[in-house]
Amino acid sequence: MTLNARNQELVAVYASQGRRLQAQLALCPKEMWEFKTVPEHWSIREVLHHLADAELNFVLRIRFALGEPGAPIHSFDQEAWGRNLQYAAREPETALALYEALGADTQALLSRLSDAEFEKTVQHPQRGPLTVAYLVGFCDVHLKKHLEQIQRRLKEWKERNPSV
Repeated sequence: MTLNARNQELVAVYASQGRRLQAQLALCPKEMWEFKTVPEHWSIREVLHHLADAELNFVLRIRFALGEPGAPIHSFDQEAWGRNLQYAAREPETALALYEALGADTQALLSRLSDAEFEKTVQHPQRGPLTVAYLVGFCDVHLKKHLEQIQRRLKEWKERNPSV
């Protein structure tokens, strides 16, 4: 199925997310994945769990838009999830594997959609109707924010460990 240029770009950018995250992580020694300068900042371990859970929410929203157009969805409190789902205590590799698996499966789904399907919506309690196109684009906005966060952790860690 041939998509318009906007939707082709959305799918291509979405497909690149796992590679972009892996490239950023490759710059970060594993020994610094627990590092944070203040308790309220997230470590890389915690960021990875957040990314996996956020991706789970995003792909579920996309699936609701496609499977039950107009369906209501829930917002989620990322701080509560981080605390209550014990991000700081769980293995980051598992979160990374989940993020990549969700992304790969969703990319395969997106590549089969029509332009009309990218316009299907879900109903967010605060933001109102959200299209599949919006949700896919927001995944990239969200990832960029956390790639920058990982870059900040790395910079802070290097400042505190200049011999590394």
